[in-house]
Amino acid sequence: MDKEISLLWVNLNLSKSNPLASSAFSEFFSIRRPDTQELKSKCFNKNSQPNAFVFEFDFPDKKGLHLLSKTKKQFPSLPIIMVTEQHSEELAVWALRARVWEYIIKPADQNQLEELQYDLLRLQQIQQSTDTHRSLFQREHRIPNESRLNPESPSNEIIQRAIYYIDAHLSEKITEEKVAALCGMSPYRFSRLFKEACSSTFQEYLVQHRIDEAVRLLANPKTLITDIAYTVGFNDASYFTRAFKRYIGVSPSDYRSRQLQYTSADYALSKHVEM
Repeated sequence: MDKEISLLWVNLNLSKSNPLASSAFSEFFSIRRPDTQELKSKCFNKNSQPNAFVFEFDFPDKKGLHLLSKTKKQFPSLPIIMVTEQHSEELAVWALRARVWEYIIKPADQNQLEELQYDLLRLQQIQQSTDTHRSLFQREHRIPNESRLNPESPSNEIIQRAIYYIDAHLSEKITEEKVAALCGMSPYRFSRLFKEACSSTFQEYLVQHRIDEAVRLLANPKTLITDIAYTVGFNDASYFTRAFKRYIGVSPSDYRSRQLQYTSADYALSKHVEM
């Protein structure tokens, strides 16, 4: 496949052991690393200007996000693609407000990259067109899978509202009585319908959801376990450790240590294969 699209790849991974995502992109794009002076200047020479920037993160930090935002202001006409391992709703909203052109969660799949290549090719053609009445470029965005499904019943729609509330207030104290009231139900009816829809009690679902989010946050080795406990809604770090071990089988610290060992081993293996 002819690699007509050039990407300037900015590696902002905090962990040096994380394999770069650029290997997946290289099948579809021509990739190069930025010269130290290129991001400091406000222009490229004709031969070196990329079609888009890629900012790759494992765990986005303030410094890296500031660089992305600053680059967008310096080069407003160039699309910015953000590739991240750690994803959250807050981060996605920030990317939208920073006018990120494409937001990709690792690992990127082939369909995503094919669509991205197609869109960037179309954009390039429009930018190179000499037609003074050239049409405005409109991207077609895939509808999220969870939005394609219609609720099977009004009760399921109400339960979905409860789940959205849990997602938005996970760090806060959440009681079944309060959520039932927000859904306009008695605690008894809400409890029965929730269990039918989710195959677990409200409390079981809440704790499991908090543990799942804690597992995601533990991937960042720089985040304190105590901070993670509070972030996902556990006000008692000891109770968090017990709950985590009950659901996952090991303590949060042991889980993190094992994941870091696996990541390092995978990276070492990938480097061996490349050699």
